[in-house]
Amino acid sequence: MNTEEQIKSDAIKEIFDVVGKFVIIGLTGRTGSGCSTVAEILSKDFDDINPPNENDSHFTDNEERKYKILRRYAEKEWDKFTWIKVSGVIASFIFDKDFNEFVEFNKNQSNPKLKDLKNINFDKLEIFFNKIKIKYDKYKSPKTRQKDRIGSQLFIAEMPKFSIKLKEILQQHNKGLYTKYFQQLGDNIRASGSSYSSEFSSKNIFDLADRVNNVIKHVRHIKQKSNKPCRIVVDSIRNPYEALFFKERYSDFYLTSVNVEDEKRRDYLRNGKGYTEEEIIEIDYKEYPEESLKGVEILISQNIKKCLEMTDIHLHNPTVQAKDRHDELAAQILWYVTLMLHPGLIPPTADERVMQLAYAAKISSGCISRQVGAVVIDKETSVKAIGWNSTPRGQVPCILRSAEDLLDFRDKDAYSDFEINDKNFRDGLKKKYGGLKLIASENGRNLSFCFKDLHNEIQDKDNQVHTRSMHAEENAFMQITKNGGAGVDKGILFTTASPCELCSKKAYQLGISRIVYIDPYPGIAAPHVLNVGDPENRPNVDLFRGAVGAAYFKLYMPIIPYKDELKTLLNVKSVRKKSK
Repeated sequence: MNTEEQIKSDAIKEIFDVVGKFVIIGLTGRTGSGCSTVAEILSKDFDDINPPNENDSHFTDNEERKYKILRRYAEKEWDKFTWIKVSGVIASFIFDKDFNEFVEFNKNQSNPKLKDLKNINFDKLEIFFNKIKIKYDKYKSPKTRQKDRIGSQLFIAEMPKFSIKLKEILQQHNKGLYTKYFQQLGDNIRASGSSYSSEFSSKNIFDLADRVNNVIKHVRHIKQKSNKPCRIVVDSIRNPYEALFFKERYSDFYLTSVNVEDEKRRDYLRNGKGYTEEEIIEIDYKEYPEESLKGVEILISQNIKKCLEMTDIHLHNPTVQAKDRHDELAAQILWYVTLMLHPGLIPPTADERVMQLAYAAKISSGCISRQVGAVVIDKETSVKAIGWNSTPRGQVPCILRSAEDLLDFRDKDAYSDFEINDKNFRDGLKKKYGGLKLIASENGRNLSFCFKDLHNEIQDKDNQVHTRSMHAEENAFMQITKNGGAGVDKGILFTTASPCELCSKKAYQLGISRIVYIDPYPGIAAPHVLNVGDPENRPNVDLFRGAVGAAYFKLYMPIIPYKDELKTLLNVKSVRKKSK
């Protein structure tokens, strides 16, 4: 290769070195779903992972060929990730006070779920605590040099060790106590900036995320000095605003969810981890609230449901038991990390192509609570209908309506006769929103309201029938029926949230053979509706795995047309005969 050709080849390598030089993966998922397993895989060398060959993988047909291409590239370019354990970062806030204050705080817990802390002897921790406290105080001092080296050692190694020792002490007394304890500490930090106080101040919402970010900076600076790629995995992001914090700061941040069928996850916590049913229910209620959070809880609490709505890449963990090999999970991890390093090496999967349509469709929803998109394809994978949750045709969606307009009898076409004329409803509307008009106006916000929530509040009931919106799946099915309903028997429903009982019945009736979803909808649709009747006619229900949203384009859009990349990198010669 001559000098000019070598320069061109080096330029291609330089471009992709920049793309893969700095990557952050933030993991989200429920307790027991496998976030730690994914982080552990990412933190290994390629040979230690030993991902399956294409012939031994779960991929088939063209997906197998794609995996073969990605595996070949990863084998040459893989570099293990630095694992930041959020439990260790949360633990670091404990060291803002001395050991005696730490023990006193635990003994005087006001949270009834943590009352068992009063009976625990923390003396075994004292020596280890004080050793770390000395290093932590040195790190916090403005005069400290080599902050990157000290901070990296402290947060990557020392703090996680302390967290493990604390976990051992707490779990000796109560299996679920450690998880509940750290959930509370995380909420406290987001509320007050301290693990020792729950007094809310808006300036502290991002304090936990900011400390994780400091660790990222320490690791990055160390890697830059040694001219090595910086690849980081943050093992537990469970607050949507912390996910937003990293998304806004880093273009190469990928929020990645680890998902598992709920009963399999619960069985693992029950039989593999020794949690009681009551402890599992408490943890799930905290991480994945079925009811709407209120007040400052919206900002400081864990909310994996909202994190899933923001997720870039969804991984499916089919084997949650720690003793199992995780070949299928490792293959998925390899797939997406390789595309982070070299976008556009392969086209997306068939499921990703369709789910991306559903994901884009949900943005059209006028619902102010939750946006959902759905797509129905036939057995030949041709798209038959696209839907999103919104009001019936011709009616005004909630996001475009205003309590202020309704109270002042403006834009009457947007409101029902009931909303305009029913005295009880109008009294409730005025009581709830009458004093908020000026505040909303000062903040430049439209005073949208949810009719279902308000009407149920006035009636002191909880009736879903009062929703103004049709569900996304329902809307898609209606599009099909308007065209005679032909061609969807044995088809597939893709939806960004698993269907409710009513939509599940309609899918069953239409002959849908498979339902692919991202976020589980609270309810009993699967055990009560879909798992009934002749097994041959039941729809298969699958958790979605793949990239959606902006990540879909980022991972699958080539930076350089692949033909030009190969031509420049390999100096491909023309076989055309030169004319004399």
